[in-house]
Amino acid sequence: MLKQPTVPDELVSRPIQTEKRSWRKVWEKIGSNFTLLLLLFWALVSWFPLYWMVLTSFKKGQQAQALPPGLWLKEPTLESYQHVLSSTFPVLRWLANSLFVSVTVTVFGLLLCAAAGYAFARKRFRGRDIIFWMVLSTMMLPGFSRLIPAFMLTLLLNLHDTYWVMILPGLASPYAVFLIRQFMLTLPSELFDQARIDGAGEIRLWWQIALPLTKPALAALGTFTFVATWNDFVWPLAVINDLKLMPIQVGVTLLRGMERTGRNDYPIAMASGVLMAVPPVIIFFLFQQYFIRGLTIGALKG
Repeated sequence: MLKQPTVPDELVSRPIQTEKRSWRKVWEKIGSNFTLLLLLFWALVSWFPLYWMVLTSFKKGQQAQALPPGLWLKEPTLESYQHVLSSTFPVLRWLANSLFVSVTVTVFGLLLCAAAGYAFARKRFRGRDIIFWMVLSTMMLPGFSRLIPAFMLTLLLNLHDTYWVMILPGLASPYAVFLIRQFMLTLPSELFDQARIDGAGEIRLWWQIALPLTKPALAALGTFTFVATWNDFVWPLAVINDLKLMPIQVGVTLLRGMERTGRNDYPIAMASGVLMAVPPVIIFFLFQQYFIRGLTIGALKG
């Protein structure tokens, strides 16, 4: 009799393994879709306050106070924006003040911190590491603990109700010095040695070699600094009393107290909030790639 051909065990188990792999792919696809839906839901929750602010800014006073509140806008109006821009309060002047202070602090603060970071990274002098750790130790102090000493110092210097009182405290940032120093430590020393052989001085080394190579770190820090300075509220509120020198963040608090119908007018407050949020949003979308890069700079060697 002829023997029946025997099937190898590998061929017998192959369909079972294929079935397991197919089920695994199905579960992986379900898990990825669930994760995507969860992230989408969280994004909608995060964007809802911004959506509500913009929606309320196009409503009338009675529509904004209606119960239950509507999630859709049937009859949009620009009355709130017209009232804000044409009111007795210098809203455009407040926007210009915030823009001037933020740009000034960003530009000159980056130059100052870049010079300090270059000195800590590329120069050798006695007490360099001790001074650097002393600078870093100031980051451990809460910001409000420095508010009263800074207020008294600027008051003695007669800087209140001036642009200087909003600019000078923001020029020196230990965080910026740390990040620039960590980035400059990664630059090859051969470039600086070759430039010194060619007769370049320290200022030329810093300006023509160190700064161009540190553009990613400077771009990230510039974005952080501009947004932080633009959103600063407590310090300008404490040191600025002149209506014409107020930034938009402090001026918005005055608009929230304006009354047209005997009650707080929420569309006016929301319209001013939208105007206040436009520049940071533009800066974020233009330089959003540098936000993630700026978070990883501190992980470089040092």
